[in-house]
Amino acid sequence: MKYLMDTLEQRIRYTRKKILAMTQEEFADTLGVSRDVISRYETGKTKLPAKQALKVTELAHISVDWLLSGRGDMPMQRKETQIAPEDLASRINKLEEDFKLIKSFILKK
Repeated sequence: MKYLMDTLEQRIRYTRKKILAMTQEEFADTLGVSRDVISRYETGKTKLPAKQALKVTELAHISVDWLLSGRGDMPMQRKETQIAPEDLASRINKLEEDFKLIKSFILKK
């Protein structure tokens, strides 16, 4: 499936909000810049440097081509949301074990 947005600024904002589900502050911290810089990227007041573009594409698992030109496959969901069922079951079991330990610790006091 193809996805095309008109401007680089729109694709940066889309990537931050919809793919990464981050605030400007979180995105800024991740990229090592200020929130104001992110705002300027998203409004076109500052051009996105190549080094930052690479960081964004790696972080969001999108192609450089899509970010810069809007051409190519639609961005995929964040990797963290794609959990295999057996991994999810393992995580739930671990949480249950942790909960039991915490509960026993609290009841001993």
